[in-house]
Amino acid sequence: MAKRLTLYLVILFCFCHYSNAQDETPPALKGTKKQLIGVFAGASAVLEDKSVGFTLDLNYEYRFLKSNFGFGFMTDIIFGDYTEMLFAVPFYFHNISPVNLKFCIAPGIAITKRVRYMFPNEQVTEFEETYNTANFNLRLGIGWEQLIFRDGVPIVAVTPLLHLNYVSNNKTYLIFGGTITWIIN
Repeated sequence: MAKRLTLYLVILFCFCHYSNAQDETPPALKGTKKQLIGVFAGASAVLEDKSVGFTLDLNYEYRFLKSNFGFGFMTDIIFGDYTEMLFAVPFYFHNISPVNLKFCIAPGIAITKRVRYMFPNEQVTEFEETYNTANFNLRLGIGWEQLIFRDGVPIVAVTPLLHLNYVSNNKTYLIFGGTITWIIN
């Protein structure tokens, strides 16, 4: 337990650490609202089962720049021992700290599909067993958003992310990876 807590604290420190070497900061997003479309790739660890899977995510955000608030939708697919899909409505809070931290809370539905195959031998005949479940999911996340500029205008945001998913079937997921987000308007 102490090793796991130490790992979480080191990851959080890496997200929060920044250098004071830059004297001037690049200009931020301008206007009153922006639409963003992003793609996430990373890994998911089921803490109870100690299993890891690859995760892909597609997300959309409608961001209000004056209030640093945004909302949207996201869909995740986790490939591992289970194939899982997550559909959620995230609420984002931006620029809460001076290092462009982004916080997310996303209630949603997690759909789990597990197929177990047994191969024939002397004692077992061939069969296939499928489990499908739909559970409530709550995602809490933190990210460090870095804007990429072209001619002084931000066009892409690159964000390393750390998410914690609580699923109603008593599973907890730790998801880490990165998002590339295109700023539409």
